[in-house]
Amino acid sequence: FMEIASETGEIKKAGSKLQKLRSKFTALKTRRSEFKKRIDDLKQKIRESEEELEEAEARAKQVKESIRELREEIDELSEKAKNQENKSKKNQEKIDSLKEAREDLRVKEAEIKTELKEAEKKREKYDIKIKRTPRTPIKKLRGQIKKLEREIEKLKPINERAIESYKKVKKRYDSQRGHYDKLMDEKQALLDFMEEIDQKKAEVFMETFKEIAENFSEIFSELSPGGSGRLFLENPEDPFEGGLEIEARPAGKKLLNINSLSGGEKALTALSFIFAIQRTKPSALYVLDEIGAHLDPENEKRVAKMLKKSSEESQIVVITLKDAMMAVADRLFGVHMDKSNISHLVSVDLEELA
Repeated sequence: FMEIASETGEIKKAGSKLQKLRSKFTALKTRRSEFKKRIDDLKQKIRESEEELEEAEARAKQVKESIRELREEIDELSEKAKNQENKSKKNQEKIDSLKEAREDLRVKEAEIKTELKEAEKKREKYDIKIKRTPRTPIKKLRGQIKKLEREIEKLKPINERAIESYKKVKKRYDSQRGHYDKLMDEKQALLDFMEEIDQKKAEVFMETFKEIAENFSEIFSELSPGGSGRLFLENPEDPFEGGLEIEARPAGKKLLNINSLSGGEKALTALSFIFAIQRTKPSALYVLDEIGAHLDPENEKRVAKMLKKSSEESQIVVITLKDAMMAVADRLFGVHMDKSNISHLVSVDLEELA
């Protein structure tokens, strides 16, 4: 009975642990779905904004071309209106001059008529004959007046059509210009929205990067006691326009770029980076293949310890032949082949054996 009770307790314990792992897995899966939905929403907003921006730019291009054509038409009509205005001004000056000349002639005509009347009165009074030799015959003066009036009438009709056409085109231009300005405002609003999204992306990225960088430095120091490592961006001002650099200083060595490290040091640095990401944004499952191939025994133990610690947040599957790695596993799976070349899977629960 004691054995049954013990096994029942172990089963309950395993069931409880399994339930916790399932709860963690579900929570991580939900979190992952939320992040994915958020990313998809942002991508969709960016796509829609880009499409709207392209449409606005196309409309703006058409309106801009219409404005250019209207501007040319306005310039042409404006020049015509200006010429017409100058011509009208000159004509008006000429009309005023002709009117003045006409008035002078009328005055002369009146003076001559008065002189003739006076001469006629004297002739009748003194009964004398006066030779009519006025300086300017009245008939000739009247002819000159008529001529001046005809010239005035010729100058009076002013072509108002050019000015009217100018006003109409100017009105169309103002309307198109208003439409163009509205499109430019819409375009700027879209650009501001996209800039806001890019800024949010950059903020989220930098927050995540900063946390990963801190975790990387901490984890590298744990895996390589006495050593140090850091992550930095090639272009911190515009992180999406540059890459990510890793520098590491294994214990007893100078600070080196990752490309200058040995195979084991590179493996340790890469694992530090993976663990840093996992600590910042844990995934539900990790599969690691032969990660201890280039590690010495001491580093194997430290990496195995880190794997055990990380397994509290995620499920980790490690393919390895290293004893240090297998020693910290909760369960081992082995594959062997029998004499008939048939593969068989063997599973061992190390927690039960413990």
